[in-house]
Amino acid sequence: MAHQELPVTDPDPLDIERLNPALLLFLASLAGLLSWAIAERTGNTVSIPLEISAKNYQFKELNAATIRMNSINGALVYGGLGAITCLAIACSFTNVAKKQRRQIIPSALISAILGFIAGSLPCFVVMRLHWMNRNNDPSVLDLTRPLLYHLGLWLPIGIAAGLVYGIHCRLRGSSLIQSMVTGLFGALLGTFFYEFAGAILLPMDLTVDPVAATAKARLLAHLSVPIGISIGLIFANSRKPKIS
Repeated sequence: MAHQELPVTDPDPLDIERLNPALLLFLASLAGLLSWAIAERTGNTVSIPLEISAKNYQFKELNAATIRMNSINGALVYGGLGAITCLAIACSFTNVAKKQRRQIIPSALISAILGFIAGSLPCFVVMRLHWMNRNNDPSVLDLTRPLLYHLGLWLPIGIAAGLVYGIHCRLRGSSLIQSMVTGLFGALLGTFFYEFAGAILLPMDLTVDPVAATAKARLLAHLSVPIGISIGLIFANSRKPKIS
């Protein structure tokens, strides 16, 4: 009896989600605008209670309340930025197989939750450090300390974005870790751009603070981070082997 060889078939391209670079850049820009608009309404949600602010010479209690206020408000601002950025990445994939379309909403929800956690939790550390060292804050000519603050706030968002990208690309092991590093690199790119652009273009807007003093400076931050991350992910996607 003649042995019949089974045909070797390539992976079905319909089973592979593909990142759309143009769509990602558009959605990243939209994510920055949307998160900024939301932050402008929610950024001062928490305030110092009157019974604490009205006390005289109770500096320890006032400092603790100020740190708590800054941390929660920062968590709302950058938690929203992380959530919408990761959601934009999840929505940037096209060519989704029919059997996966039922998972789109749960996947988008998980991506947003992951981004919110990554954006909000660092605020409870960074805002405390910033307040405790507020008297040592530099002028706009020295960007070392502000850069460290912003890296602490925004690099976790990049890592979460890289994780969302890797999950949608079905990466595992070292490839998934590399995807997270790519997201981190994109956030690093966006942070450096914001730091230097803010110092040069908006020197009076307190861009050295974790949350800048003016709306236009805050808009620059909300655009720099997701666009920087998207550029990093697009670069990584362009180096990925294509399956035809």
